[in-house]
Amino acid sequence: MLKRIVLLVILVILSFGIASPARAEEPLRISTMDVSVWPEYDQPGVLVQYQGGLTAKVDKTNPLELSFFVPKGAGVGAACAIQSNGNHTSETWKESDADSGLTKITFKVTEAQFHVEYYYNPLTGSPDKKMSFAYAAAMPADEVDLAIQHPLKATNFVLTPDAPNSHQDKDGFTYHAYTFKQVAVGQKLSMDVAYTKTDPKPSVSGDQKPASSTSAPNAATDSGINLNQVIVLATVLAMAGIVAFFVWQRNSQRAQPRYANAETYRAAPRAGAAAPAGFCTQCGNAMAVGDKFCARCGSRMEDIQ
Repeated sequence: MLKRIVLLVILVILSFGIASPARAEEPLRISTMDVSVWPEYDQPGVLVQYQGGLTAKVDKTNPLELSFFVPKGAGVGAACAIQSNGNHTSETWKESDADSGLTKITFKVTEAQFHVEYYYNPLTGSPDKKMSFAYAAAMPADEVDLAIQHPLKATNFVLTPDAPNSHQDKDGFTYHAYTFKQVAVGQKLSMDVAYTKTDPKPSVSGDQKPASSTSAPNAATDSGINLNQVIVLATVLAMAGIVAFFVWQRNSQRAQPRYANAETYRAAPRAGAAAPAGFCTQCGNAMAVGDKFCARCGSRMEDIQ
């Protein structure tokens, strides 16, 4: 029995040890992602949003860690998942320095859809304004759709390279769109923006937030708990406890003294002795009237009348 339990524990540990690396080696990939760049939308700077989905299966027991690059000094406002009902989760994220003037943000999701947004201000000049934008890929993607919003009251709007597509929404904003296929890690999608805008006010009031924006907690400096590690540890501890119980139970049984049942027999009456009045209830020795103790085993006896 004990050998079977030990074997079961070993199999459980090996199964986790084999499954975990396989999970880690699966390529984490973005299926499609929208990159929205909105100069002077509700602030003097630029609002940038990443929103898309993953190719991998995600659930609450197997959170996935996502990474994105943002310009160094950018104010990250959200890095979270999007639930099936459209609500945004409340996540914390970790920020770390990266090369080329970038900051890497990392967070975990339990949904296949994600959202990231940040503000920064690369605009120079006035009223003739210029900026350069570059999306640096920290994760591979099958498709990235990048759209730059034309600020309201801006004229002489020029993009380099020129955007192949454009459309206008119901609020009067024009969006200049690019589509990039099979984006690799480390690839940069860059363009220059120039326009003239004499009105210093942003396109909308600061109280009016974009539909896709969300509030989120401040960035976390420590990474979250790895749920897989917790499950493995709990399983190992539970199995170790079961093994320890059975070992203790077996040792306890061995430590208890074993008593052999005394052979019961009737001794022949002593020569010249009176006929026995009874027998010892422990060893069966013949007892005489008045005996207090058994002459054979020493057991105390009640007076036999």
